[in-house]
Amino acid sequence: MPSKERGQSPQSQLDKERPTSNAKTGSVKPPVTSNSTDDSFCNGWRDGYIKEWNAKSDEAVIPRVPPCEENPKLEGYKNGYKAGMKKAQLDKL
Repeated sequence: MPSKERGQSPQSQLDKERPTSNAKTGSVKPPVTSNSTDDSFCNGWRDGYIKEWNAKSDEAVIPRVPPCEENPKLEGYKNGYKAGMKKAQLDKL
């Protein structure tokens, strides 16, 4: 227990972690969800396109991946991956 000679009262761990009254409030912004879902779809698109492009190939090459074709009905990495694979199949023909 710290001495009270210095004018300080003992603090619990909760008191130490609690924000002080002079801290700015509202400075933390929540993450934007629409961009994160678009990013995951496009990341899946890119990975699926590259995977399908290199399917049945002896050498792994990184093709020029076209921009992801966003579909309002599809979102998320898995759907982007599948869509990218389909696009690569069509481009290889």
